[in-house]
Amino acid sequence: IFMSGFGNDDEITMARQLGVKSFLMKPLKVSMLSDAIMAAFSEEYVSLRQSSETETTPISIQYQHLNGTRVLVVDDSLINQQVVIELLEMAGVQAVAADNGQEGINALKKETFDMVLTDLQMPVMDGCEFAQAIRESSGFGDIPVIAMTADAMAEDKERCLSAGMDDYVSKPIESEKVFNAIGRWIKR
Repeated sequence: IFMSGFGNDDEITMARQLGVKSFLMKPLKVSMLSDAIMAAFSEEYVSLRQSSETETTPISIQYQHLNGTRVLVVDDSLINQQVVIELLEMAGVQAVAADNGQEGINALKKETFDMVLTDLQMPVMDGCEFAQAIRESSGFGDIPVIAMTADAMAEDKERCLSAGMDDYVSKPIESEKVFNAIGRWIKR
């Protein structure tokens, strides 16, 4: 069983040619690891289990419909920016970072984006103020805005939606949730 945070089709093909039973992409789910262990010891288990394509298919293939999408990531944490951008790039999404809402507004004035992912709690201009500024400006159209935040209470989600955001993804970031949210709102 191979595990990797980065895997492309060539690596997976090479691993299979070498006899590797499973190639798992990080972050791992307990069910994925369990299935891989069972598959390594039992061919019958593989044939009995209804396999899910998303568990064994690399992100670049699972979310190939997002390839070329341009996303603005607005977060004051450089680590969060890096994690989100690397995740998006694995699916072929082009991502640009801004450190706060004001920088996000400046980036939207300079470049065209298909979507915005924004944190809520930031200095200068927070995520809700940022979303309201986007909605009040006629220059940004109806660009989808998705909140990414550790604030996971129901009232936090309602506050995001009231501010003009379209969707909400809680932190810590889970790739499936992020890509599903992007897929729901992207106009391609």
